Amino acid sequence: MTPTPQMLNEALCAFICTIPDRDRLKAHVSANRLQDVSKEITAEMNTLVKNAEDYLWNFPGGVPWTDEFKQVYRDHLLQSYPWLDDQGVKIIFLFSGWLCWHEGLNAPEIKHS
Repeated sequence: MTPTPQMLNEALCAFICTIPDRDRLKAHVSANRLQDVSKEITAEMNTLVKNAEDYLWNFPGGVPWTDEFKQVYRDHLLQSYPWLDDQGVKIIFLFSGWLCWHEGLNAPEIKHS
């Protein structure tokens, strides 16, 4: 059996609460009796987080968090993970915002004189 988009989005919402939490994901899989697709769900969550991290770390000049950046980032995520729904994108954006703050990945502000 292959996990459905709904299964994946629900797992993502359980997996990430600011930061990824593998214990929360395992509890979600168990509580929802998804053991038969546990490996697939876990792999998809891991690759999604890695993809998001790599995109942000490699963004030239720092992550600006402008509306334009958000749209390009959203498009990137949806191209790679077409099963993401609006709530899933929101969860990744929350994690991404935290990661950028925590790791200093935000673009420096330009001061005008």
